[in-house]
Amino acid sequence: MHRLRYVIILILVSIAIWRLYPYLKDFEKLLELKQNINFIWLTLSAFLIVGQYFGDGWLSQILLQIAGYKINLKTTIKIASIDVFAAHLLPIGEAGVIATVAYFYKKIGVKGRDIIFLALTWGAVTNFVLVVFLLTSAAFLPKLPNIPIHLSSLSKILIILILVISPLAVFKKNFIWLKAKEKLSKYKLFQEIVTFTSNLNVHKEAILDNKSLVLKAFLAGFIYYAANIASLYFAFLAFGKAPQLSLVAFTYLLSLIAAFITLAPAGIGATEATMILVFLQFNVDPALTFAAVLVFRLFSFWLPIPAGFLSYHSLKNYKNGQIHQKSPS
Repeated sequence: MHRLRYVIILILVSIAIWRLYPYLKDFEKLLELKQNINFIWLTLSAFLIVGQYFGDGWLSQILLQIAGYKINLKTTIKIASIDVFAAHLLPIGEAGVIATVAYFYKKIGVKGRDIIFLALTWGAVTNFVLVVFLLTSAAFLPKLPNIPIHLSSLSKILIILILVISPLAVFKKNFIWLKAKEKLSKYKLFQEIVTFTSNLNVHKEAILDNKSLVLKAFLAGFIYYAANIASLYFAFLAFGKAPQLSLVAFTYLLSLIAAFITLAPAGIGATEATMILVFLQFNVDPALTFAAVLVFRLFSFWLPIPAGFLSYHSLKNYKNGQIHQKSPS
């Protein structure tokens, strides 16, 4: 699996270079683009990256509030920014991010079972929003000249598959749980999962009793993705012209899926290659594509690192439970 992800990244990058190669002579346009940069759009593109960490931190704060905790937004945003370190330094995909989150939330007093609740509900909210964004953007994509089927038809097929698979997953949940128990019972983490499942009804009641917070959670999930989509869109505008917004959203979300599949640290390689391939497939100017994607990744990949570094040093000396306060039940 470790080697496979690098093979996939190498394939994606190689295809992206192969697709860009015929346009190398056009890259003289990069000098023209550089001379005509709109710094207002460029500044907005950089600033909107902050929106991702605000959405991440706000979502975590809301979900922990549902679980019965009172933690200020500043703290959850700090932990969200530390995720950047996990994504960059721990080459194990989302597992590294979850481990980092678990460590710091335990440090401030959140119980293991509630960290599992946070991880599951955070994933459920963000993945739901991602799928909605992806299907909606696919429905409004321009038709590809070399493909006989419109991508909106594919989105309809995916919706049907989701509607069919979801009931099957619910019906087979006991079987899935027994198989998972058989495979994971040897791990220490599994005991916390068992504790979480034994308190599942408590968490269900908490969700049902906090419907307004659930709606806010989905709003935070929307901000989490929308900020990055807007940042990429403004990166294009900084160099003169942006593709259709639905294409920008679709391409960004598709790059997230590619990064997840490859488990690349912060999606490096896979994200850039996927974006370039999709934009070129939709006949977006190669020089414009290269410049916008490069700038966007500069903002999203490199700029958050200092913030994560400062947040890490801010939180590492906290004593257990120092900033955690359990709300009355």
